[in-house]
Amino acid sequence: MPSGDDFISGLSIYYPFTNRHHSGIYTCSADNGASEVSTAEIKLTVHHSPEIEQNKLLIQNKDENEVKIICTVHASPAAKVDWFKDGEFLEPKNNVITKRGNRHTLLLPGIVKGDQVGRYECRAKNALGEAAASTEVSINAKPAQFTSAADGTDMTKYVLEWIVISTTEVSECNIRFKIDDESKDWMFITANVKKVEPDTFVGKVTSNTCNLAEDMLSRLLQKMLMIIMILVKALHLLPKDTQIRNI
Repeated sequence: MPSGDDFISGLSIYYPFTNRHHSGIYTCSADNGASEVSTAEIKLTVHHSPEIEQNKLLIQNKDENEVKIICTVHASPAAKVDWFKDGEFLEPKNNVITKRGNRHTLLLPGIVKGDQVGRYECRAKNALGEAAASTEVSINAKPAQFTSAADGTDMTKYVLEWIVISTTEVSECNIRFKIDDESKDWMFITANVKKVEPDTFVGKVTSNTCNLAEDMLSRLLQKMLMIIMILVKALHLLPKDTQIRNI
């Protein structure tokens, strides 16, 4: 049932509001304790405007990479689906466009060469409305998106996690960071990434906050030592009869 229940008891079912999930075959069963149970079926079709679920898949071949853009279109009555690249209509006869049920696929060969990059959009339309979904195809990796919280949950370490979307292979990421906001020196960490989907890579590094604190203390002591050395040097440069008074 649309509500998640296996069945509903009663003489009737009333839905004040419906969506596409209410469509299907409903079976009514009546049992009065006799030897046979009486059943009847009815098919319910809910008409609605198109709804699109879009996926982008990377296909790695021997000679080149290909990208599949898949639009699963839910519509009743059935929708007409068209494909566009950067706003320009893609002629079916000039492109590899297939349809299987409500699954519409656009195949882009030679993606590594760069001639297929751009924004692709599938548009679905029926008598009740229309919908569109778009995705960007690029040979360059998108900026990393950090998935870890800004404030760590552990007092002794911090785990930095991120995700990178790229249609081409990503082998590693370079992490640049500073100990504090006032520091002018940047520190670098090279981290490996793990492929979790054909075009999705995740990475994680763990930094020990105790080591960072020790490093900050070391930097502070170095600065203090430099100040002391400068002060001592300045004292040596003063005339012998100069008196230094406390203020």
